[in-house]
Amino acid sequence: MASKNRFSYRWRLFIVIVSLSWLIIGVCMAYQHKREEDIRAEAVRDQLMRVSNRILASYEHNEDFIPLGDFLVKYFKNSMYSEIRVSVYDQNGILLYSIGTPLELEAGYTELLLPEANGKFGFDVGNTQQSGHDMFYVALRKSRDGNVRVLTGIPRETVASTLQTDGEFWAIAVLLVVFVAIIA
Repeated sequence: MASKNRFSYRWRLFIVIVSLSWLIIGVCMAYQHKREEDIRAEAVRDQLMRVSNRILASYEHNEDFIPLGDFLVKYFKNSMYSEIRVSVYDQNGILLYSIGTPLELEAGYTELLLPEANGKFGFDVGNTQQSGHDMFYVALRKSRDGNVRVLTGIPRETVASTLQTDGEFWAIAVLLVVFVAIIA
């Protein structure tokens, strides 16, 4: 004879509801975690783009790069951007100015800089290897007249801690787990 140790209807309903609640919470936490990482990475990219654009603006206004570069070094000294790499090249690929270890202007970059190739004056290399360092992000921009190219980048190890989720996220997750356990 079969054992009649079945759960009552209430218990079966309770287990299903609690399981679905945990599933929803887990999906929301994973989505929020990914979203926060993306927002932080975009903030780093935006900062590098602002640096590139400012250098190009100084070139177009016939200003010297050196005072701007010195200011950037001082400004970023005690921040996560302290290891920023900026390299300014002329149209012949000759390095004019550099902050940090110069980024290499690779041959394949020049085709991507043609306005007909992408409709803009630059492109994002993204994650790449440069000078033996794993770079989180490298952006290449060129002046409107094509005489100056600016490469900006930052090593991955420099921004790794910034891109990671901090303790507040996990504290909220634990509070959520406790809250749901109490309600259940």
